[in-house]
Amino acid sequence: MPPLFGYRIELGFNMATEQRRDRLNWVFYPGLILCIAYSFLSRREYSTEVFQGFVATSLFYGENFYVRRREYLGKLWLRKVIVATIPLHVLYLAGLF
Repeated sequence: MPPLFGYRIELGFNMATEQRRDRLNWVFYPGLILCIAYSFLSRREYSTEVFQGFVATSLFYGENFYVRRREYLGKLWLRKVIVATIPLHVLYLAGLF
């Protein structure tokens, strides 16, 4: 790839994907703040589970289906994949807790 403003761009760099990853961060970090607030304001025995569940769910579904496969969200096959992964994700969270 030719240099852009004197700097080489990484192979496979996609500006749209990076922008979606930034938007995912805008959801992820306030969610972490809410999890911390929940741990201080609510019952402490479930705060760890809420935190772990939020991090695992937001990173898995956000990165895999929103950031990487956003252009396919309108397709039926991706919706079926998302629905098919929910039981596996629930089992993962149940095993984690």
